[in-house]
Amino acid sequence: MSSTSIPDPLVGRFRWAVGESLVIAGIFAFWILLAAALNTALGILTYVFARLDVHAIYLLDDLAVLWPTVVPLAFVTAVLYTVVRAGTLLIDHYWHE
Repeated sequence: MSSTSIPDPLVGRFRWAVGESLVIAGIFAFWILLAAALNTALGILTYVFARLDVHAIYLLDDLAVLWPTVVPLAFVTAVLYTVVRAGTLLIDHYWHE
C-alpha cells in the first residue's frame, strides 16, 4: 500500500498517484483472474459431466452470468478502496494540522 499522506514534491506526488493507480488496477486484475479461473473450472466440470453422460449440464450453463457480475464487483471494490483511502488521507491531514 502507498504511504499514508501525499508528499509535497511533484515527483513524490506522481509516485504516490502511480502507486494508488497500481492498487486499483490490481483490484480489477484480481476480479478478472478470479472470473477466468472460475470460468475455466466450470468448463472443465461441464466437460467431465458431458463425458460421464450426466444430465446436470444445464445447471452449469446458468452460471454464465459470471462475467457480467465481475465488472460491477470490481467497480464497487475499487470505489470502496478509493473512499476509504480518501477518508484516511483526510483524517491524516486534519490530525496533523
